[in-house]
Amino acid sequence: EGDKHTVAVATNSSQVRLFGLSEAKEEENEENNDVQCHTALSPRGMLDGHTAIVLSIDASPCGRYLATAGKDKTMRLWHIESQKCIGVATGHTEAVGSVALSRKIGCYDVGGKAAENGAGSFAVTSSKDRTLKVWPLPGSAVMNRYSEEGDISLRARLSARAHDKEINIVSVAPNDSLIASGS
Repeated sequence: EGDKHTVAVATNSSQVRLFGLSEAKEEENEENNDVQCHTALSPRGMLDGHTAIVLSIDASPCGRYLATAGKDKTMRLWHIESQKCIGVATGHTEAVGSVALSRKIGCYDVGGKAAENGAGSFAVTSSKDRTLKVWPLPGSAVMNRYSEEGDISLRARLSARAHDKEINIVSVAPNDSLIASGS
């Protein structure tokens, strides 16, 4: 398509819109001999699966996956290329206000027992219910297979009441060794 990047947009809806971001070159400016470039957004698709407004969104560092969280108390994991939901995390009792994916690129390829034991990629959610949950992800081989077959039910490895008030933001350090949250 010529698009180099994907932009995912969640706007007061249960759907996430995907756009391609490409450069459209214009002709030379005759006055100063410059070539001006402008970016253009072209519609690419829509991620449809939440039953209430999407409140948070995060992209994996490898660019293959997107996590969304919303008022329907779920976190969904999406395979960007196929635009399919490949995982659903349930367990919060209130709206999920923030989601963050692990930041180490190589950990997305770890699967099996190693992934189950925490060596692979993960998602972190925070909720109005004042809890943080860590969800191990099964590895890219399994996640790519589910982009063709359907979604899997994700299970939290850790659930902790972390704040006295609703948690509004969660972030993962670049080396995956620290999870920060704020209320």
